[in-house]
Amino acid sequence: MEAEAMAKKQLRWLQILTAAVLVLLCLALVLSVSLLRTVRDVRELGAEIQTVVARADELTADLDAQELKESIRALERTAQAMEAIDWETLGTGMNSSLEQADRSLQALSEAMEKVDFEALQETITALQTVVEPLARFAARFS
Repeated sequence: MEAEAMAKKQLRWLQILTAAVLVLLCLALVLSVSLLRTVRDVRELGAEIQTVVARADELTADLDAQELKESIRALERTAQAMEAIDWETLGTGMNSSLEQADRSLQALSEAMEKVDFEALQETITALQTVVEPLARFAARFS
């Protein structure tokens, strides 16, 4: 009888162990299916990201080309404006302006040499001596 009881116990433990293995297998199957769905979603998302990146590259290239065209147009307008300038007349005008400025500076220099700064200083001091008492007097009534 003891052998029979032992065999029943072993059978019961074998059934429990088999059920546990089946539960683990089902759990592994569910996790595998979930993982496969996640991998598929990631692949789809990766494909969408690649599409977006490719479109962004196209837009960037279009913008760069547009900016380049605008820069070329601006350079062409600048070149046209520079072609319209009469450089010879401009140079002649600048030369005459510079010559006039030089003559004016020479005249100023000559005039400055003729100024008697000592006499000017004495005159300013004398004027200050006269104006100072008048200023004090006026300050009393204001």
